[in-house]
Amino acid sequence: MTETMSPPSYPVPSGLLFDRMLRSDRVVPLARPLPVEVAVEEGYYVLTNDEFGLFVVAPTLDEAIRGCHDQLALLFEVYVDVDPTLLARSAMKLRDRLLALLD
Repeated sequence: MTETMSPPSYPVPSGLLFDRMLRSDRVVPLARPLPVEVAVEEGYYVLTNDEFGLFVVAPTLDEAIRGCHDQLALLFEVYVDVDPTLLARSAMKLRDRLLALLD
């Protein structure tokens, strides 16, 4: 049996701007706001950012926001915290875009 969640009883923002990210249990300010789209589908929060390929589905907005922070931190681990000579050209472009968030 599939259970669907009821939609929230309060207005849901259509988007959020992240001005910081959580990384290794510390807060890192961003050089520019990172826009994240918010939708509710079948009672679940769906947060997306096309620029970095973020896509999170969670039962609460707080969990979805945490999921976005986790995905962003993972991108930094995979593309920034490594030896750049090991990255393909397309990965270097993503790395540069990620680093630009911190300048």
